[in-house]
Amino acid sequence: MGFHVNGPRRKIICGFFFLCLSLEFGRIEACCPRRCPMQILFDPGCSPQEYAAQGLVELPRPRVCPRCSKGKPHKHGYYRRFCLDGLSCQRILTRCYYYIRCRTTVSFLPSFCIPKFQYSLHLVWKVLLLRLEEGLTLRDCLQEFLNRFPQLGWLPQRISFYAKRFVANLPWMESILRSVFL
Repeated sequence: MGFHVNGPRRKIICGFFFLCLSLEFGRIEACCPRRCPMQILFDPGCSPQEYAAQGLVELPRPRVCPRCSKGKPHKHGYYRRFCLDGLSCQRILTRCYYYIRCRTTVSFLPSFCIPKFQYSLHLVWKVLLLRLEEGLTLRDCLQEFLNRFPQLGWLPQRISFYAKRFVANLPWMESILRSVFL
């Protein structure tokens, strides 16, 4: 998903587009693309635990702004975020760049994270597969997750939240993908 820039491992996406999980922001940012925070996903080639143990990871600096293709990036610091994968809670550092010309902030986010969510992509994807593809009830999904991840402590409402949000965004996601690929 997304547009490839500087190689196949980096994908530029807006926070609202990834897995279409944040509908409220999506409709606002789709209308106002200038306010959309850019996040460049990259493949760190390791697990969340190994990535967190590395500490500060310096990635190659982008040459131009991914939004306007002009302007030089300026380092804008790091921010800490959590990545919960069901077995552990990791605090990872995310590098930010700021483009003065178009006043855009770009963050480098590991591919196992979901923008605006603390739970890892792997965990949310497992929930969606159990609930939507295998057709398990909320109680069965919860029991399956408690067997796999005893520390998780989710309620059925969280599973329902992810499944409903994904299903509600399917028509919107289909229209975006059709406009990009057709």
